[in-house]
Amino acid sequence: MKNVMKWVLIACFAIGGSTAVLGQQLKLGYINANELFSIMPEQAAARAKLDTLGAELQDQLELLQVEYNTKVQDYVKVATTLSDSARALKDKELQDINQRIQESQQMAQEEFTAMQNSLFTPVVEKMQATIDKVAQDNGMTAVFDLSVGSLIYQDTTTMIDMLPLVKAELGIE
Repeated sequence: MKNVMKWVLIACFAIGGSTAVLGQQLKLGYINANELFSIMPEQAAARAKLDTLGAELQDQLELLQVEYNTKVQDYVKVATTLSDSARALKDKELQDINQRIQESQQMAQEEFTAMQNSLFTPVVEKMQATIDKVAQDNGMTAVFDLSVGSLIYQDTTTMIDMLPLVKAELGIE
């Protein structure tokens, strides 16, 4: 990923001379979006809500697990004294509780993920809008995110689209 970023920077500097035609100097910026995200107050508030939900869901799952464990212990104590039909009923009851636990875990994961998305999406959108505004205000041509090694903002009016040039070089129409 660092090699890709290095080549993108080299390409930007290589075409930097052609930006003089547009009358502007190439301005590149960088930011660690993960670091910014981690210090945003909205993220901390969202994290607190998510932690609360996570604890509630964990408590619910633990109650189901305790119920299951208790029934297993009770079953083990009396298993030898039960008739085959009673044992089959107890086995079915334990399977049903185990199935309920698995379904509850899946539902809890889905609920947690949905809440995470609903809480963090506005924070990420605000962060991106702010990066865009600051980049535009400062005349940036491109901004790289160091946390993932990718381009997160570009002003296409001051950049050259390389696709037509490379297609021409390759003889592709």
